[in-house]
Amino acid sequence: MKVVQLKKTKALTGDKSRSFQVINPENVGARRFMITVVEVRPGGSTPAHEHKTSESMYYVLEGRGEILAGKGQPKKVVGANTAVYFPAGGTHGIKNV
Repeated sequence: MKVVQLKKTKALTGDKSRSFQVINPENVGARRFMITVVEVRPGGSTPAHEHKTSESMYYVLEGRGEILAGKGQPKKVVGANTAVYFPAGGTHGIKNV
């Protein structure tokens, strides 16, 4: 078992956003997934990106988020209490709308 406190993780900054990789391959040795807590202020976003070997997801706690996926994929707006899954290598980003 490994325990990671949010306050001890490094914040990555985006456009009016902060991302905290709480669980990842480097800090706990996870091989196929990561858990990132993302705070996105109104109008802010995270840049579209991918994790080559790790699956990831978004879980929207409150408000609405426009999900950005890979080229040719439609954008989708989701609301609170919604999860969105991305396979390893899947391009993703989110904008607070």
